[in-house]
Amino acid sequence: METLTLSAPDLARILQQTAPHRSAGTDWKDGAATLIEAADQRLHAVTTDRYTIAVATADLHDVPETATDFRAVLLDGDADTLQAWAASRGYDEAVRLTTDGQQLDATTLTSKLRLPITTDGFPLPGWRDFIAKHLTQDGPQAQPAGLTAEGLRRWTEHHDVLWIGTAGPATPVTFRGENFIGLHMASKRPAPLLLLPSGDAATADMAPATLPLPAPGSHFTVLRTEMLKRVVVGEEAVKDARADDDGWAATERITAAGSAWLAQRLLERLEQLDPRLAHSFARQLREELDQGDFTDVAYEVAYGLGLAPADWTEEYRGAKDAYLVRT
Repeated sequence: METLTLSAPDLARILQQTAPHRSAGTDWKDGAATLIEAADQRLHAVTTDRYTIAVATADLHDVPETATDFRAVLLDGDADTLQAWAASRGYDEAVRLTTDGQQLDATTLTSKLRLPITTDGFPLPGWRDFIAKHLTQDGPQAQPAGLTAEGLRRWTEHHDVLWIGTAGPATPVTFRGENFIGLHMASKRPAPLLLLPSGDAATADMAPATLPLPAPGSHFTVLRTEMLKRVVVGEEAVKDARADDDGWAATERITAAGSAWLAQRLLERLEQLDPRLAHSFARQLREELDQGDFTDVAYEVAYGLGLAPADWTEEYRGAKDAYLVRT
């Protein structure tokens, strides 16, 4: 058994700070977990959802210099339970974390919590080298500019991609967007030391240059692939229809391919603006397509908007009959 001790508030803090960067378990299952890892006299909580990676650390209590590193454990969804439990403990309570590789026990003098450990691998196993690499690219470590969390909230109403930059720690941080620009004065407080476990950014087993992509079977990936497939195959179907001198079929297949391209572009844009919303939407849309009643729903939506879907079908049939008469 391996045991570590830290304060309950610190445990709750590192889990809360990293929670927003943990992907939802519905899609990127490999990224839906929180890595708990100890090294260099500190406990680390690590999460990622491909677009961001977050690491929060806390001091451990009474760890001998010669102690073996605590075995890293992965909590899938249960990190929220552990965070809530730790937050409910007293301010001066110490939490003992014990693992046998199968489960994680968290105990204080007054309570105990037991959680299962997932056997899935963390999607970014080389997270220490990954972060070190990006802090030391193209020369010495970049000098960070400090912004308060409250100040950053002023920029959240932009609802679009913002390009952020700074010329140095004593200059304003620039926020640029489409038809938008702003400056934010940085804090003069010195940046904290980088308290990550030891890692060598030059090691041969360097982590990938980008955060892990969504799993191939995720709802978003499958839906996007299907839309692109319909565009590509639709082009071939148009060629076949024209070869058969079937202009009506060619026109309908061009329309279908255009609709698929529109759907793919909208999904792509939505993912740029809000990745979590895009993947949640893709999951909901796939469920509607699988149920097969989306045409009936479309009629109801059209009627609810004051439109006349019955007229559309009559218009379609009239146009088709007129084409057949001409040919």
